[in-house]
Amino acid sequence: MQLAFCSISALDQELDACARLARGAGCDGLEVTARAPHLDPDASIERARVVGTQVRDAGVAVVAFGSYLGRGGRLAHDRAAHDVAGGLIEVGGLVD
Repeated sequence: MQLAFCSISALDQELDACARLARGAGCDGLEVTARAPHLDPDASIERARVVGTQVRDAGVAVVAFGSYLGRGGRLAHDRAAHDVAGGLIEVGGLVD
């Protein structure tokens, strides 16, 4: 069984510290929260790549992008595409 930690539980820490915390607790992965200071939903694709690298360098995999897609109102198609493609895929390292 693999375990993961959601970074929203440690928003008081930078994401790389949160990833190290997860690894130290024996977790295999991290759900990156789409909220500053971890990964702002409006962040660029380049920033998402940096975040993904930070998490993987800490020794855990990115297992999800906690964007709460569609929560709080209707999202435009292009915004949804940014959240899904730019967040989960890029942060997770599934696309170079």
